[in-house]
Amino acid sequence: MKQWVKRARSVQDKWDDQFLDWLSRHVDFFLALTCAVELFYGIARAQYSLVISIVLVGAISFFIGFVQSVAVTLLMMSTLFFHGVLVKHTLDIPFLVAATAGWLCVSWLGYHHREEQKNQKRRLQSIELDHEKTTSALPWAVSNEIRTSLAAIRFLLFPLQGESDGGDASREMPIAKATNELQRLENLFMDYEEIIQEKPSQSSRKV
Repeated sequence: MKQWVKRARSVQDKWDDQFLDWLSRHVDFFLALTCAVELFYGIARAQYSLVISIVLVGAISFFIGFVQSVAVTLLMMSTLFFHGVLVKHTLDIPFLVAATAGWLCVSWLGYHHREEQKNQKRRLQSIELDHEKTTSALPWAVSNEIRTSLAAIRFLLFPLQGESDGGDASREMPIAKATNELQRLENLFMDYEEIIQEKPSQSSRKV
């Protein structure tokens, strides 16, 4: 009996997790659908004040903040309530509930959309920073070329220290080879510097 209860509890927990995960991935869709239905309802019933208020609350949430939009929602809800009770002496509860739901939904959507834009901007900045670090590092091929060139220069120049005879002709050839190798190494650095300077200009054009 206990094993059956544990198994049933495990299955129930799994269903709960799956449902909550599905709901968290689709909550924005349902909130947007609710706002769209209320906007169409307000336009169809010529209640343009509802349409304007929903757009206004969404703009406040996106440009200013979520707390401010909720505060405006509570203020408008209180205004509708007391205006209906004290002035009209009737209270349209379905309209009040629907309007409040629309204001709260659009408040969350505006805030969530702004946060998504911020996160996307941070991700792009992180990618650009990683790209800059990668381009600023010396590639393996360039470092290998430098190491090979320095080794060749060392083998060309160090034997000259042990040569006491042989004349100038025997010394000019290693010196010429070492000079050519140094020139090639300098050209390699110049080409790499041009590549590094071209990459920021290309990225700025893309932006």
